[in-house]
Amino acid sequence: MNVYKSGVFPMKKENVVFKDFGEFWHYTRSLSKQQTSVIFGSLSSGRQRSLKESYKDEGWNDLFVRNAIDRTVNEIKNKTGIDLYQIRTQVILTGKAYFMKKADWNFITDRFMGFSEDSIDVVIGGVIIQEINSDTVVLISEKHDQKKIL
Repeated sequence: MNVYKSGVFPMKKENVVFKDFGEFWHYTRSLSKQQTSVIFGSLSSGRQRSLKESYKDEGWNDLFVRNAIDRTVNEIKNKTGIDLYQIRTQVILTGKAYFMKKADWNFITDRFMGFSEDSIDVVIGGVIIQEINSDTVVLISEKHDQKKIL
């Protein structure tokens, strides 16, 4: 029990609406951004701070970025037929070069423009891209001797 000025009152326990960001996301992921913002804004500043810390400490940003990258890879595959994960695996494991139209490569780089180099490493890490001529680029493994491939 806690003593409070004029008498003895039991300590009031704070009701926690969302214990961490994972729980917050579980209940709000199907809502619009505006609805989610309204719910987040209605929380106490301490609860907001706690959810922000949970978001950061538990790596939620990395998960959201990876999901966005996967959606981008799928968009590229659906529009061009180019499977970047398959190409990367082929180039790295076999050491064989992969030739691509420069227009397709430009389309790919445009789609990844908003991502950091570190975050797209999962898609093209270990691969070197070289322009062969004005119409063609080649993707080759960093590990293999470039002179033997070209």
